[in-house]
Amino acid sequence: MINGSLRDLPSFLPDCFCSRPWLETGKDYIEFWDRLHDRILEKNNYGVAPNDAGPLWMGLRLISPRTANAYQDITYPKGAYVLQMLRSMMYSPQDQDKAFIAMMHDFVESHRDRAASTESFKAIAEKHMSKNMDLAGNGRLDWFFDEWVYGTQVPRYHFEYQLSSADAGKVKLHMTVTQSGVEDHFAMLVPVFADFGKGMMRIGQIGIVGSSTGSADVLLPSQPKKVALNAFKDILER
Repeated sequence: MINGSLRDLPSFLPDCFCSRPWLETGKDYIEFWDRLHDRILEKNNYGVAPNDAGPLWMGLRLISPRTANAYQDITYPKGAYVLQMLRSMMYSPQDQDKAFIAMMHDFVESHRDRAASTESFKAIAEKHMSKNMDLAGNGRLDWFFDEWVYGTQVPRYHFEYQLSSADAGKVKLHMTVTQSGVEDHFAMLVPVFADFGKGMMRIGQIGIVGSSTGSADVLLPSQPKKVALNAFKDILER
């Protein structure tokens, strides 16, 4: 338990080896998320990044003489990242993006004739969350919304890996991930990818809590050309 609210994360949550649609692996796709990343975290002439102005939920109140563009550079880019991170965590090898798409349809239909709010969106997200996302064991996404909607922390990651031979021609992957720049209760599920010669394929998610280092061992079917954390910018990081 972390601060009495988050249970210990499993170190690695495996997927089948799933490729991404070409549109989501091309240069333009990566550059799109890089641009949003920079809008959120780049400092202005006053040395203040839009993310420093305050959390996403504040909306227009983010604007000040020192952060004139904070509303535009947080609400839209970070809002997009929140959806992308939910999508990443909801992804499953069997159904791919089915849960995320169902969540978005549900949200639109549920609010067709009434105003939406952060909390009403959170309630819809909780209806469609995967078992892996239930880090507090209470069927709620308080942990995620506290981090990304009501908070301003953005983690930094350091990733290392080693490959070694295993039985039956398989390969053992040993991974070490360090998350830093966040408080003790900050938790995240970060996707891991491997390239077996046909581009990066998602092999699972690794969970980590706080500014700490975690490791995991995974058996791969063959030798990958490369292994990478967050290869397609699914998670906002520094």
